[in-house]
Amino acid sequence: MIAAALSCAQTSKQQYGEGWLPEFNYTGHELVTLAEATPAAKYSWRPAAGVRSISEVYVHIAVAHLFFLRSVGVTVDASKMANAEKKITSKPEVIAFFEGDDRRRSQRNYPKLDLKKKVHFVDADRLLMG
Repeated sequence: MIAAALSCAQTSKQQYGEGWLPEFNYTGHELVTLAEATPAAKYSWRPAAGVRSISEVYVHIAVAHLFFLRSVGVTVDASKMANAEKKITSKPEVIAFFEGDDRRRSQRNYPKLDLKKKVHFVDADRLLMG
């Protein structure tokens, strides 16, 4: 248990100052792993009428990641986000969409971004203040 804590502390120390990119890449990897483990036949499943399907949930998260990348200064093709949940439905398409060029571009361009730039998230103040 102590070894695990020390390992975690070392990892945190190594990532300190690297900004959001390590966490962003980790969560992206976790989502792709989950999407790959989900059987293709389940991608159209909905828990109830009017609720997002499995593929729509994955694409919704991927669009949120693209929105975040845009917010921090990575050039993202906004047309990719329009109606993506309805257009991208198969397992290979969903995984390819999430692993797309914009994610790789964020990794290449991260050191070039303005790390002191203030980021405005739409309606964040309203959500936090209730």
